[in-house]
Amino acid sequence: MSTSIKLTSSDLLQEVLIVEVEKYEHLYNPKAMDKDFNSCESSWQEISSTVNLTVPETKRLWYNLRERYMNERGKHSKSDWHLYDVIDFLEPHIKRGQADTNESLTGKGFIMDSDDDDVNTPSTSLAIGRTHYSLKAKTNGITKLKKETRLSSRKQDNETTIFLDFVGKQLDRLPVPERSSCYLEIMQVLNKYTQESAR
Repeated sequence: MSTSIKLTSSDLLQEVLIVEVEKYEHLYNPKAMDKDFNSCESSWQEISSTVNLTVPETKRLWYNLRERYMNERGKHSKSDWHLYDVIDFLEPHIKRGQADTNESLTGKGFIMDSDDDDVNTPSTSLAIGRTHYSLKAKTNGITKLKKETRLSSRKQDNETTIFLDFVGKQLDRLPVPERSSCYLEIMQVLNKYTQESAR
């Protein structure tokens, strides 16, 4: 029995963000040679422009995705998270660590691979990130998603919905790397036309 995953625009945005961050190794590899505060900030600016979010929103979403990956990675069984294989490029940059002050940041005792001598540099704090979760925030997100799902199921199909369903079915047929590239190109085209129509 196979389960199909219905991708939402949020899923698409998350996958595009993951693909974009992967291009900038200094954002997730603490040992990257070109990792400094200015290059990290410049990279976040470029990524946020591509995904059409502010820099803080982009960073927050990335840190949430990375946290989810860390938690999924710590499970004993194979993850069924649909973005796991896309974000798995982080694997070489993670090591098992002893419980320390970073455990609350990464969950399940995993820490980002880093050198002790540069832990306090601005670029390292960007690469490690400090995201704190609360149960209330998680349940609010789930409640909102359920409400959006109910509302969208009540809406009458229109041309856009029919088109998006068609595109979604075509994308599902592509292997993950090609699908991610296609997502990125679609988002770039949408971003271009959105910016042009705002003028």
